Amino acid sequence: MAALRAETLEEIRLYDLRHAEAVSQIELAGRLEVAQGGVSKFENANDVRVSTLRDYLEALGARLELVAVFDDGDRRVPVHLGKESAAK
Repeated sequence: MAALRAETLEEIRLYDLRHAEAVSQIELAGRLEVAQGGVSKFENANDVRVSTLRDYLEALGARLELVAVFDDGDRRVPVHLGKESAAK
């Protein structure tokens, strides 16, 4: 992951992120308590649940941050999901 830390990436596939962390699908499946096939299916899906993405990233030692980027390109607003206050 050191190469990825050197710069901020615009985008990375989940598969590539997992590989950069040197975690196998089997190991990640164990952390998530799902079958290995579930990890494979998730990594190749075009439409995923935010909660599942959050769990996947947390199992890799990361956290999910959502940002709304407006069409004018000048505004980027962090988004908080749920009823609890975003300020903690």
